[in-house]
Amino acid sequence: MKIRLCPRCQRHTLVQTGLFWACNSCQLAITTVALRAEGGQPRSKTRHSVVRSND
Repeated sequence: MKIRLCPRCQRHTLVQTGLFWACNSCQLAITTVALRAEGGQPRSKTRHSVVRSND
C-alpha cells in the first residue's frame, strides 16, 4: 500500500483507494492529477521534447 504526504494536513496518511487518494486524518479526497498539481506525488521521469522548425 502506498502512503503519501497529505497536502492539507501535512501528515503521511494519504492512501490510494482506487480512483482517489484519501486522507484518514483530515478526510481529504483527491485525484492523482490534482495531487500531482499540489506537488504531493513525484512526477513521471519522462521528458517531453519540443521540435521547432526554422520556417
